[in-house]
Amino acid sequence: PRSWPSWKCDGLDATLENVRCDSVRKGIFAWKGPYIINATWTLVQVNLTGTYAASAGSPEVQLTQKGDSGTAKPGGWTYRVSGSKVTIDNGVTGTISGAPGNYTIVWSNGITYTQKHQAATTTAAPTTPRPTPAPTPAPTTPRPT
Repeated sequence: PRSWPSWKCDGLDATLENVRCDSVRKGIFAWKGPYIINATWTLVQVNLTGTYAASAGSPEVQLTQKGDSGTAKPGGWTYRVSGSKVTIDNGVTGTISGAPGNYTIVWSNGITYTQKHQAATTTAAPTTPRPTPAPTPAPTTPRPT
């Protein structure tokens, strides 16, 4: 709101701030006038490392990526990732969708790669053998004398 400067909502001295400052910070837009919202976006690098099933009867492929570039086996071709786009060294391009571990790549040559889910592997923790306790003897009945 226009009153923001006079409310001293700059965060320099909380004792001087107007009580309305926190309402605005929480997203309550209860006053007339323009609100300026500054947002910061961070582009996360997509890592396509994994095993992919290919459409059109093409063989399964293993992609291995470091940074923004990677290689494919079999085939040995290389690729580069930029945002949600991937380009193979031969000029074929692809659009990436999905989330880590569940990516789909739709290539400009008509082939689609679908990342295969890998079963989580767990290893049981080793157990320390414990001695078996000696059996408790049965109670004896006293014999009359």
